[in-house]
Amino acid sequence: MIIRILTGVSALALMAGAALAEGSIKVGYVTGLTGACAPISEDGLNGSKLAVEMLNANGGILGQQVELVVRDDQTKPEEGGKQARELAAGGDISLLTGVCSSSVLLAVTEVAKEFKIPHLAMIGSTQKANIEAYNPYFIQTQANATMEALAAAEYVAKKAEWKKIAPMGFDYEWGHTSVDAFTKRLKELRPDIEIAEPVFMKVGEQNMGPYVTAALSSEPDAVYAAVFGGGLVSLIKQGQSFGMFDKSNLVTLLTVDTLQSMGDAEGTGVRRGPRSVLRAGADAGTGRFHHRLSGCLQRIPDRLGDQRL
Repeated sequence: MIIRILTGVSALALMAGAALAEGSIKVGYVTGLTGACAPISEDGLNGSKLAVEMLNANGGILGQQVELVVRDDQTKPEEGGKQARELAAGGDISLLTGVCSSSVLLAVTEVAKEFKIPHLAMIGSTQKANIEAYNPYFIQTQANATMEALAAAEYVAKKAEWKKIAPMGFDYEWGHTSVDAFTKRLKELRPDIEIAEPVFMKVGEQNMGPYVTAALSSEPDAVYAAVFGGGLVSLIKQGQSFGMFDKSNLVTLLTVDTLQSMGDAEGTGVRRGPRSVLRAGADAGTGRFHHRLSGCLQRIPDRLGDQRL
């Protein structure tokens, strides 16, 4: 899928007059290689490198080879905007992509708008980039934060035995957007359900004890968590020691890197929905990609198709 997207977007960029470096199509890849997004960004970058390798092995795009120009945004909006601006100002970038953090995404999309360069969303999923702050240079193909939060609300609403929910999330754009959308939709679907005051923690927080205690203080039937990466791993592991899964349930989104880093530590009360499912035997093309991905990651991706949502 990423190969098709990169091919289509890059071709459109060229036809629209975006800059073309002699001999190659340069893609500006701005992502959080350090900071809270680092684990997720690393996997995204590996996948993009693999996509570029496969594209170039098949002749590239419109006869041109593709080159990733990677920059670290440190999971900070100001740094992401700076890196994107430096790439765009150089005049030879045909496409911007790679962003993990939704806050960084909003900063980069403003640069793309200014320089009239297509910006393809990679991981960051705030809906503000293509709704409230829409501009014609922004392209988002994955579910946005509101879609994910609404899906979680639909799931929770069907649990008639759940009477009280405690929301929590990272204290930044995606966390607040997700909690707000989840809460609003759940109230519409279940006016009878009690929703506790949301608990927010800084992005990348690892000491989840105080936040677990705060969330469980209202004795909820379930906790909705707009948390990702290492923070989510900490939430689940530390939540177990606080008896979270004996007292309540956890509704959240788990990415593949989080699942792999947790091993067998996942709580039995976790209700989760992976963003994507990859099965090695789905078809010949997927099988070849799975083989290449395994070589790229130096491990066999596992538990990708397991879900309980």
